[in-house]
Amino acid sequence: MKVLTLKIRGRSEKKKECQDSVYIRRFGHKGFEVIVFALSDGASSASKSRIGSEFATRTFVKQVIKNMREQEITNNHDVESLLKKSYEDLKRTFKKNFYPNYRDYDATLVGGVLIASDNSKKMGFVSVGDSVLFLLKKYTDGSYKVVGKNQILKGEFIESTFVFNNLLGDYVYNIQVYEDFDVILLASDGFEGLLYKARKIDTDPSRKFHEIHKWETEELETLSTLVQHFEKSDRDDLEKSLEEIYKSDSFMKINDDDKSLIIIGGLTDDKSKGNLE
Repeated sequence: MKVLTLKIRGRSEKKKECQDSVYIRRFGHKGFEVIVFALSDGASSASKSRIGSEFATRTFVKQVIKNMREQEITNNHDVESLLKKSYEDLKRTFKKNFYPNYRDYDATLVGGVLIASDNSKKMGFVSVGDSVLFLLKKYTDGSYKVVGKNQILKGEFIESTFVFNNLLGDYVYNIQVYEDFDVILLASDGFEGLLYKARKIDTDPSRKFHEIHKWETEELETLSTLVQHFEKSDRDDLEKSLEEIYKSDSFMKINDDDKSLIIIGGLTDDKSKGNLE
């Protein structure tokens, strides 16, 4: 598989460093190629969100790998169970490390696992907050179309962030599993207006959590174009050029927030040599 990651500090006067975090581990496991990935967007309102986002991505990935050693993964339900347990492990570990001031470390989370062989693949993800995940499929004309995506959530106020480490994060999170796709793309909300647009569609239908609002995302043409460049280009060269592009004044004028990105491409014949240790 082919993997690209990107992290860029925004232009806000308050930001001295990028508060986003991305983390990936790739290895072989029981004849399969596995990638565990996570992206977290630290809340600008939280004083230590950079630490929180980094802790979230690394701990989530570590827990998925640990739980894979202890659980047989044979179907979609097993993937859902793996992600649910790993997410709950993350929340418990997070509060143990940062209680009672854990809200100083507020961050979103989109994390998942891709399990692939030569003739099959499946991926699942857990999502809390307003970072996005798109699954794209390549068609015979060379175009890429979105075939799956997460449900993003924002807080009571339009610009507020809903985070995994508050009390609502115990109840409101999204887990999905897919099998028919070619590319996975994750992005923080610093790419809103650049790769996708979002609009509020509803509060929580149950009315149990009035603070939460569901938002609908729609990909822009630039998202498909980016994926096409990713599939055709050298990864290192593309990472350098994308960093220059998204740090430019013209793009920062559209969205000056921190930007983080993960793209995972299609299957290849090679298998990684890593392990679960």
